[in-house]
Parts: sequence; C-alpha cells; structure tokens
Amino acid sequence: GVQRPVGAYGLGIPELEVVVERLDGLVDQLVGIGDDALVDALINRFYKENHRIFWITGSRVRTRRPRRVFGKFDFPLDSEAVPSVIADIAPDVCIYTGAYDPNFDWYDPSVDGHRFLAGVTNIVISAGLVSGCRMVFLSSQEVFAESSDENLTEDTHIEPLAGRAGMRGGILLNAEDSWLSAGRLYGRDAMVVRLDHVYALPMENQLRSETFTNFCLEAFRSGNIYANENHTFSPLFVSDAVEAVYRISVAESH
Repeated sequence: GVQRPVGAYGLGIPELEVVVERLDGLVDQLVGIGDDALVDALINRFYKENHRIFWITGSRVRTRRPRRVFGKFDFPLDSEAVPSVIADIAPDVCIYTGAYDPNFDWYDPSVDGHRFLAGVTNIVISAGLVSGCRMVFLSSQEVFAESSDENLTEDTHIEPLAGRAGMRGGILLNAEDSWLSAGRLYGRDAMVVRLDHVYALPMENQLRSETFTNFCLEAFRSGNIYANENHTFSPLFVSDAVEAVYRISVAESH
C-alpha cells in the first residue's frame, strides 16, 4: 500500500471503536476539515478513488454525516479526544486543511492563533504516533510578506510582515515548523503544501474569506471593487488545488 500521511483538523469523540481493514490499493484517509468548498472537493476526490474517509469537522455543532464519509466526528482540534480517535482510526493519510480551516475567522489573530497552534500540536503529535502515517498540512501564500518577481522555492527566505498585518502569516509559519518538526521526531513522512489564492464558486457562506468572493461582496455593498494595481497573483481554482493534494497524498514517493 501507500505510505500514510499526517495532518488533521478537528476531531470527534467516537462512540464505537473504529476498525480499519488494510486492503491492497486502499489508502484509509483521515480528512480533518470543515464545511467549505475545499473540504467538499477533497472528500469527493478521495471518495472517487474508493478511499475510506474519516472527517473531523473541528466544531462541536453536530451535522448530518455525508454519504461519502465513512466516519464523522464533531469536536475542536485541541480536544483531549483527538489522540484516541486518531489512534483508533490509524489512518494512512492525515490531512489538515490548516490555512483553509473554516473554524477560524481570524478577526482576532492573537486569540485564534493560540487556539490554532494548540490544535496543530495536538493533531500532529497524535498522528505522529501512528505507524507509517503520512502527514499533510495545507498552508498558503500568506507566509510570504510581499509579492516577488522571482520564482519562490522551498528555500526562499521568509520574513513575515511586522505587526497585526503579518500575524496570520507568522502563525502559519510556526504551524509549518511544528508540523515538519514532528515528522522528523517521529520518523513520519510530513509535508507542507502551500496553496496560492485558492478560489471557488461559493455556496452559501463557503470560502467567505476568499479574494473573489470578497470582491463580489464589496461590489454589492458599495457598488465598487477596490484592488491594488501593484498586487498581482495567479489564482488557483479549488479543483486544481485538490488534484495536487490528492496526488501528493497517494504518491509512493515525492
């Protein structure tokens, strides 16, 4: 089978012990995500390839389990139940949507940041204890302080913006470091995937922080769209982002 990854996203308390069979060609997935377009697309993509999906919503609000999800758990990332749930499931791949976690609105980065990092630590340590688990953390372009005319690589030096403007990017950088450090500590295949300006056609309040959605909302509110002509970027459609995450998650090597 394929190596297991690590990365989670809010977990729930299991009523029953979860037993996962190991079958040739089957990767048991633990996809910790909330209710938004990126989550829906990830679930659909893995389900299409007959992977078994366990969904951790990151919220205490109980909702109906989607048909494509094998097991669904409703509780926060920093819950004491996280270690036991991950241990019971013993996933091959654990994906945490990180920068795209809809349970964090980031209105107060100092408050959300502490809660976010506590959840990341809880998840990555729990997943790191699962033998062979591959850990995937989704980050974003926000870790970079400014735009660049040069191609950005894994080795590009990052210096977050000072003050409140750079807090979210700095928090994501700390989360990336914690994720990769845990991978080295436990000998797991841990990786960070930075997705640049993901966008989609939002349903209800999905991707409410996404750039183009905000443009549309601003147009409705004020009749104008405000943009910085010096700030250019290449948006990434959600289906393309999900395809990249899927291929990374199931690749034999990378």
